[in-house]
Amino acid sequence: MLEEPYFLLVPADHALARAGSVRLKDAAGEDWIVADPGTCDHAQRVRVLCAAAGFSPRIVHAATQWLTVWSLVGNGLGVSLIPRLAEGGSAVRVPLASGTMPTRRILTCVRRGSRRNPLVDLGMRALDDAARGHGARDDWPRSA
Repeated sequence: MLEEPYFLLVPADHALARAGSVRLKDAAGEDWIVADPGTCDHAQRVRVLCAAAGFSPRIVHAATQWLTVWSLVGNGLGVSLIPRLAEGGSAVRVPLASGTMPTRRILTCVRRGSRRNPLVDLGMRALDDAARGHGARDDWPRSA
């Protein structure tokens, strides 16, 4: 469906909150908050992306919901990477510099031949509309 960028999530009073964009390694010395490893691949993804940026994140909290990640960051307990479609509270999303912007790919799958089913087609269109309505940008790469 789309390639969704990640943003650095920081407290509103953090120095990086005022930056137009940052490199991931600009947050190398920060405490990190991730989604609980049992809920999704976020913790692993943060570790891999940070390693590619040249550092190992100091993970101090793990949460089971995105809203909790937002709340922990918003209350100054660390920073995180957050997917664009994840919504939350009072923390600030800071774009990552274009050359270092990590993304996640959101896919849909249907059985061969099912796409011609009018109900499946309607569902796929609804998912596409919902993604667009929640901040998915038209210039993000999309698959057909």
